[in-house]
Amino acid sequence: MNRWIRALLPLLLVVLLAACGGGSAVTPTPLALTQNYVSGDGTISFQYPPDWVATAVSGQVTIANSQAAFESPSPAPGQFLTRMIVGPIASVSGLSADSKPLDVVTFFVESLSSSAITFSAPVETPIGTRRAGRVDGTGADGQGVILALDMGDGNYSIISVTCSPGELSRFEGTLEAILQTLVYVPPKGS
Repeated sequence: MNRWIRALLPLLLVVLLAACGGGSAVTPTPLALTQNYVSGDGTISFQYPPDWVATAVSGQVTIANSQAAFESPSPAPGQFLTRMIVGPIASVSGLSADSKPLDVVTFFVESLSSSAITFSAPVETPIGTRRAGRVDGTGADGQGVILALDMGDGNYSIISVTCSPGELSRFEGTLEAILQTLVYVPPKGS
């Protein structure tokens, strides 16, 4: 099993099951993106809101709307957390550089194969000018989202999102704005 699957499957399952209750739906304007994140190796960069946390741990980038959300095993109402990895999708056994966003998101959802999570049908959705596959998931304790964002040239960002049920719309505009600034530069020699 390659690093993508080893890294993401436990994470996605935990994230989707860990979202906790509460909250109400609000659709505010996306927050201003005034902070810059650049990975240690320079391959990943994006902008994110002030007072948010962005850090890399074990090859995954985590973005949270507060240090408390970053440290919490499951986001409380008002907390938002997303994790992503970015790289060539052909490094995942069963997928190729020609894989479409729906193929990629479906692959990761099928790899979860948990009866504890109910997934929506995969849909293709634009994020800025890029194509993405999206699946929403719900479990006994909450909800989550999995996105497969086509970064071009056979590269994808696999993104898992969690927040309290009913609060996704509160953060979705800001998440989309962050993802529109996401840049991936493959390492030299790859």
